[in-house]
Amino acid sequence: MGIKNLLKFLNHFPDLVVETDINEYTGKKIAIDISILLYQVVISVRNTGTDLTNKQGDITSHILGLFNKTYKLLSKGIIPVYVFDGKPPELKRKVLDMRKSIRRKAEQKMTIASTEEDKIKYFKRSVVITRKQLDECRELLTLMGVPYIDAPEEADSQCALLAKQGLVDAVLTEDMDILTFGSPCIIRNLTSFKKKPIEIRLDKIKTKFNWTQDEFIKFCILLGCDYCDHIVDSNCFQIFDTFQKYDKNIDTVLTDLKQPIEYDTAINYFKEPNVNDTITEIKIKLPQLLDLNNLLVNHYNLIKYKIQNKLNHLYVLSSKINNESVVLNSITI
Repeated sequence: MGIKNLLKFLNHFPDLVVETDINEYTGKKIAIDISILLYQVVISVRNTGTDLTNKQGDITSHILGLFNKTYKLLSKGIIPVYVFDGKPPELKRKVLDMRKSIRRKAEQKMTIASTEEDKIKYFKRSVVITRKQLDECRELLTLMGVPYIDAPEEADSQCALLAKQGLVDAVLTEDMDILTFGSPCIIRNLTSFKKKPIEIRLDKIKTKFNWTQDEFIKFCILLGCDYCDHIVDSNCFQIFDTFQKYDKNIDTVLTDLKQPIEYDTAINYFKEPNVNDTITEIKIKLPQLLDLNNLLVNHYNLIKYKIQNKLNHLYVLSSKINNESVVLNSITI
């Protein structure tokens, strides 16, 4: 979820949510929480009512989706830096248990659904990305030469750190808590074929409302986050008005709303998450074309001519990004 209704609140201020163009990010490094991207592509495939599979019956939707999304970014001169989740913090256990329960209910409803429309609806809600599939994505990215990072805990906080340290220029995400973790800039819809990208900058938010980062964190907690209980039956604009009215004092706000919430641990987690802060450089490498072709065409049974055309182009793109001479303009695999 990230931060409940934060985007809805920010959309009320057009200067804070700005439409951009993908070409504006040419030459930039963009951190991406890979789990969000994978769920998006798998759910998109499930609109057809089935998963993509190879000849052995193994699901391949995540591989095709990740390859195509990555290729699109590289074709625009954008270097994606994928971040994988580690072990979830205990603070998030309640939220994760709730999500698991929702998936199980969707699976049960799917088995008794009477219409094809309902079956597809519950099929999409029951998506799970397995460890095996994540390892397959790591293998794909390695062969593509695309950088990735394994976060010790949340990918969100790791992405935010990369942006704060200047190792990436922005974070591509649907989760608004990347801002709460301190990322200077987030982008949405960058790989979408239907929507324009939008950009949100943390400094603009804090300047507009005269907030410090601590005050922004407290506002986000009042809206609702994954790391403590939520305020019940209160909308984002009411919370904002009350927050400003009481000079951004979270305790006074909670007293006024008659909703006691233990929030100290959540504040501390947003300020000091468990992240890998030893990374000093992120680089893209040249793709291993023969191994990549073997993986995609022979193992995952993706369409040969479509893949090979992209692989040839991928080699050229990676060479240009690395400012290396292109040895071959076309590679026969």
